[in-house]
Amino acid sequence: MTTLTIDIWSDVMCPFCYLGDSVLAKALAEFEHRDQVTVTYHSYQLMPELSVEPVNLQELLAGRYGPEQLAAQHEHLAARGKEHGLEYNFDTSLAVNTRKAHELSHFATSKGKGHEAMLRLFKAHFTEGLNVADVDTLARLAGEVGLDEAEARASLERAEFADAVDKDIVAAQQMGINGVPFFVFAGKYALSGAQPKEMFAQALNTAWGETE
Repeated sequence: MTTLTIDIWSDVMCPFCYLGDSVLAKALAEFEHRDQVTVTYHSYQLMPELSVEPVNLQELLAGRYGPEQLAAQHEHLAARGKEHGLEYNFDTSLAVNTRKAHELSHFATSKGKGHEAMLRLFKAHFTEGLNVADVDTLARLAGEVGLDEAEARASLERAEFADAVDKDIVAAQQMGINGVPFFVFAGKYALSGAQPKEMFAQALNTAWGETE
């Protein structure tokens, strides 16, 4: 049976990744061959220099972009997110190192729950203001998407998927990826950013035509 692969590089702390994932999901829902599509998430860190100790994301970014520009961008993102049923609470979001969250994503993928885990991590970060670097929090989130909480905690504590995270980051560097979300369809067609649904639909149809 023909299978279309979609590889997605993203970061849990990236608002465009959350949005892009939602738009892709809508395009897939309308795609005739959606049952023959396999989506795989890959790790990317926008701010790998961050500590596991949380700081207020809005305060951190205001120092980089200026409060007025940041407020306008967040207002625009919140409005776009609302159109897709997403709730962004930027004022309570915590900036942390996301390596452990990515390790959980790989653990979830190994159990067939990669998409569910990524969606839960996005919501935890952007909507609920949770610390996605905290192992206890991550283990609980794993349990909420149907994974074994104790097994997830053990995996995180022994850094079982740390090498997988590193390999994803190296692969992104080798491909010249310098921003996320980054989507690769059938290993050859790339889209960057939270594109409109029509762009995803076009990429799906083009990639399917060649895959088939």
